[in-house]
Amino acid sequence: MGLEALNDAPWILHVRGSSEASVFDFVLANAGLHPRVVASSDDFNATLRLIAAGHAVAMVPQLAMTGCPAGVAEVEVPEIELTRKIMALCAEDASADLAAGIVNELRGVDVIRNM
Repeated sequence: MGLEALNDAPWILHVRGSSEASVFDFVLANAGLHPRVVASSDDFNATLRLIAAGHAVAMVPQLAMTGCPAGVAEVEVPEIELTRKIMALCAEDASADLAAGIVNELRGVDVIRNM
């Protein structure tokens, strides 16, 4: 799907002021998209159900796609690329081995590895 088709589509955006909305707004603006917003939601499951019903398109995090309803298709848009950096944090006085151990455990989790 190209950017022109997305620009003409009705959109569901995440609620303004949320971290997701800020990221999505930035990505859409950088792609030159000015979406026709028909709804906003703070519930990705509700957003997915509205998409499945054919009401709009949206950007949702990959983790929100678990348990995705029938009728929702994941569409690649080559002009839009979004990556996320995730950091492991621990208390200043915690052992460095603790953080390293957590990161090593996370590397073994399929959902994390495939993000």
